[in-house]
Amino acid sequence: MRSSQIFLDFEATSLHGGWPTEVGLATLNVKSGEIDTWSALIALPDELIANRGIWDPAATAIKGITPDLLRSEGKPIPDIAAGIRRILAGHNAVFADGGLPFDLLWWKQLDQLVEEVGAGALPAVEIRHAETLFETGDLSDEQRFVRFRKRMAREDDGATRHRAGADARRLAESVRDALSVPTLEAPRPRP
Repeated sequence: MRSSQIFLDFEATSLHGGWPTEVGLATLNVKSGEIDTWSALIALPDELIANRGIWDPAATAIKGITPDLLRSEGKPIPDIAAGIRRILAGHNAVFADGGLPFDLLWWKQLDQLVEEVGAGALPAVEIRHAETLFETGDLSDEQRFVRFRKRMAREDDGATRHRAGADARRLAESVRDALSVPTLEAPRPRP
């Protein structure tokens, strides 16, 4: 395992598709357990913000991200691309949670927006499910995987759920907690 792992989360205009409105990355230092979190609201182009057809009222109610919020606090797409490039330097994979198909969609859409504004492209990375960090077939990894799943299933405070930075951090914390658990040795056959 690398000395650091990066976790990704998006929020979007819809619960099932739409366009990305916020991106969050959490970097876990596997040795120290420290987690650095970065997130940004995305200043979508005016034609997307004004398109009422892409805004799901349920998503807006849950996430609290409105067109007005994006207009007032959204970061320019070139700045977001620069932040992502800085964090992902030297990494070829990032890890996401169960919303993986949507994270892939929103990564591609953000990359499209980055290219459309002439800010280059997002780094070419593989987006993997966080559970793949525990797929070695080793008994200790099975125990860590169970711990990871239990940690992810726990409810945390509703105030921070459904914001990209907090959700990416929660994913990184779940992996960190699972990795720090002492594991049992597999029983050894007696001679």
